[in-house]
Amino acid sequence: MPRGGSLKKYADFYRDTFGFSRHPSDYVAVGDQAMDSIVVRSESGRVVLRLVAPDPTKEPGQLDAFLERNGGQGVQHLGFLVEDIISAVREFRATGAEFLFAPETYYDMLSERITDLQEEVAELKDVQVLADRDEWGHLLQLFTGSPYPRNTLFFELIQRCGSRGFGSATIRALQESVERNPLRAG
Repeated sequence: MPRGGSLKKYADFYRDTFGFSRHPSDYVAVGDQAMDSIVVRSESGRVVLRLVAPDPTKEPGQLDAFLERNGGQGVQHLGFLVEDIISAVREFRATGAEFLFAPETYYDMLSERITDLQEEVAELKDVQVLADRDEWGHLLQLFTGSPYPRNTLFFELIQRCGSRGFGSATIRALQESVERNPLRAG
């Protein structure tokens, strides 16, 4: 995770060195905190990196805290593609994995945001899975708390239902969840 203002340099490195394509950036603000991001993708599409950086003009947030705990830039989380996220979350929880909790209001508005998920919202809420939509479809995802003492790496489960993006709304929910649960999840 680069510090604010250096995303373009790192995205250019992945493009020039590995032939990754660059995709539009997202700017997400939550309260007085904000982050910028750029997505880079391998030609095969099997490797996708979302480069993120805190906005240095805003109040420090969870990304700044990560940079401090990590002693600088690094990998904040790894995502794993799954075929059935509901089953995967239940299996992971049974083995002791702890996931972040989304704010209650997230699920109240989810069926309005993604109308084709209305029937699944109760089950998504039950396991705390996040959802978002882009022009290609929707995605379902959930993030763990960090199992490490310095809280410097966590994991993501993601099920893609056509979606190629990362879901700006899920980023906002993640930031809110991390702010509510800074060290561990349940």
